[in-house]
Amino acid sequence: FARSPAAARIAAEGFDKKQLRKTYVALGEGTLRPEITLHLEDWTDVSVPLLWVSHKQESVPSPEGKSALSRVRLLKQMDSRWLVAVHLVTGRTHQIRAHMKWLGIPIVGDQKYGGARGSGSSRIALHAWKLQWSERGWDFRVDPGDDFGFEGLSKF
Repeated sequence: FARSPAAARIAAEGFDKKQLRKTYVALGEGTLRPEITLHLEDWTDVSVPLLWVSHKQESVPSPEGKSALSRVRLLKQMDSRWLVAVHLVTGRTHQIRAHMKWLGIPIVGDQKYGGARGSGSSRIALHAWKLQWSERGWDFRVDPGDDFGFEGLSKF
């Protein structure tokens, strides 16, 4: 996302120092695991180790996997659809996709991880939504567009 090498170095420094925060938005569908509660006001920690299975090109929950921590906050629930914000504490391959499947609400359009085919869109309903760095006063937001499957995201 950086427009120059200098900006890329500054952003890399922010990520390295855990000062730069990227928040994703995802639209999941299904039934949430009974032992999990997602909240409108608070973040829920999803700490499930993930193992990369190279021949499947997929991350799967496994005690032998690497630690993986996602923080998830409910934005809106509509019947069996869950609009959530996700912040990655670790950055494992396909971490959000695997954690959403583990939660029981795979991402709409993400057939690899059990999601239902999206209606009218060829992409999965996962989007890098916000980039924030409070020490530098950054607060960038990019709405996912009309093909995401949910309108009105700007009010969150």
